[in-house]
Amino acid sequence: MVRIDPEIKQKIRTNIATQIREQTKDMDKNDVVNLLIDTVCESQGRKELNNYLQNALFAAKTENIQLRLFDLDTLEPTDLEKDTIEFLNEKREACEITEEQYREVLAKVQNHRKKLDNQLNDLKKLDAVKKNKPRKDCRNHEPDIIDVIQLDENTLCPFCGRKMSHLDYSEKTVIEYQPAQYLIRKIKLEKKVCPAGCTDENGKSMIVKAQPKEPDLIDKSIATTSLVAGLAYEKFMMGTPLYRLEKDASALGVDLSRQTMSNILQTCYEQYLIPICEQINQDLVKQNVIHMDETPLQCLALKDRSTSYMICGVSGEYAQQQMVLYQFNESRKKEFIISMLGTDFTGALMTDGLQGYRSYPGCTKLSCLAHARRYFYDAVNCRDDYAQLKKILNAYKNSDDIPEKAQAFLQEHESLNRLVAILKQIAELYQIENDFSDCSTEQRTQARKKLSNPRFEKLVQEVEIVAEGFEEKTKAHKAATYFLERKEELARYIENGIYPIDNNLAERKIKSFVIARKNFLFSNSVSGAESAAGYMTLLESAKMNGLNPFMYLEHVLNTLKYYKEEQIPQKVVEELVPYSKNLPENLYLQSNN
Repeated sequence: MVRIDPEIKQKIRTNIATQIREQTKDMDKNDVVNLLIDTVCESQGRKELNNYLQNALFAAKTENIQLRLFDLDTLEPTDLEKDTIEFLNEKREACEITEEQYREVLAKVQNHRKKLDNQLNDLKKLDAVKKNKPRKDCRNHEPDIIDVIQLDENTLCPFCGRKMSHLDYSEKTVIEYQPAQYLIRKIKLEKKVCPAGCTDENGKSMIVKAQPKEPDLIDKSIATTSLVAGLAYEKFMMGTPLYRLEKDASALGVDLSRQTMSNILQTCYEQYLIPICEQINQDLVKQNVIHMDETPLQCLALKDRSTSYMICGVSGEYAQQQMVLYQFNESRKKEFIISMLGTDFTGALMTDGLQGYRSYPGCTKLSCLAHARRYFYDAVNCRDDYAQLKKILNAYKNSDDIPEKAQAFLQEHESLNRLVAILKQIAELYQIENDFSDCSTEQRTQARKKLSNPRFEKLVQEVEIVAEGFEEKTKAHKAATYFLERKEELARYIENGIYPIDNNLAERKIKSFVIARKNFLFSNSVSGAESAAGYMTLLESAKMNGLNPFMYLEHVLNTLKYYKEEQIPQKVVEELVPYSKNLPENLYLQSNN
């Protein structure tokens, strides 16, 4: 840790004190305050900070080591503050400044100190040469509750005995956990009867009944928007099956069966949410790029349970409208693509190697490079000579480059060297994508054509050598065959900056369903599988757009329950999709505001 030389520090403090005392003899109180702030904070604090900033940047550029240059006391600002407070006390005792001016100076000095601390915190980013992701801290969130603990108004100074004045608050943040709870609300609707005994046309007493403030979500049901949103969030986002939610409710003193939960979710999907999902489907087909993937889902109502699948379609990474659509299909034939995309989709379709995707007509076919790489990695990872190579690499793991011994080992094992070279070339293609990920589409396209295209051509040549040099039944030959059969589709991403290099986006979204499926395992009926797809569509799309999934679904149901007896207007549907610009601000997560 870098520290200031004590002699230099003492000299700075002496100069500050001398300048202040000489220049404030014939000055009024306001001039004293301004001079004090400028001299102490700006003149010395800034100089020290700039000097250390230059030293830190120089060290970061010249030494490949971890940098630990700054702690809170590195600049020793507390010493300067002590001198400042001492000087202020002298002026206050001499009645040369008022109590208000005293507090004003302290507040300004403290604000400046906060700015210095913020700059020091920025310098702490040089703590390690390795680039790390920013840390998320709950202390930066807006608090739900603020507790203020105050001292007694008559608190006295332990040294001089004077009554002390308010300075500031020190703060700390803690997190409290409140278990989930079910609130049983009893709604009583008043009924009035005519005292004169009037009757209606049927001869019954004339009774007037109060109307509820809001319409029921489901007629004669215990369901509310918050209950439905909570059940859907727990089941599809958190992967909690309904039988566990039933036990949880019972433990909290509420009798809520899993069958009741299932019926509520199913009814709300069919009555309210289908138009929203259909609108997302229509908007997905209009996208320039779509990712697709699928995963099995057993449906007990089907004769052949092994052929049913949950299909996933995702908009491109650079699309303005971010959405994901889940659909249940009874088979994995090419008809499932038509059921999601129709027959008029002309954009780019990024998929894995399933033949059904390749036979879909009329669009630009893209193939996933991550899938192709995975086959080569499996071919390398199962080799005995690769296990020996890993031992050599682990022995030299602190070295920046591959040790000469490892290079010599690869030269001795030509087949392994070929496969490792392919993996390295694919890694270079991904590095180019990472370097230009924040650039414009045109810049990314130019970079791909200039940098990625020649490397991809070289990669194809290496793969052709592997296809010819390995036996047909080996994993390496199968990997090479898979690559060469799709080389045009794999290379097509180079043509346009909006095209993705792989299908990882769809795989991440299908994984969300896979995690939930591990808990509920299967679907009893086709309608249940379709409703699961609908809830996953809304909740995951909300997540993609920075929304709170629970609050978003609750907002949708609160809006649509007023259209229970009529058709939902198209304008309302368009305003409720997760990527709509008309959603309330409070639905967005704090980090996305």
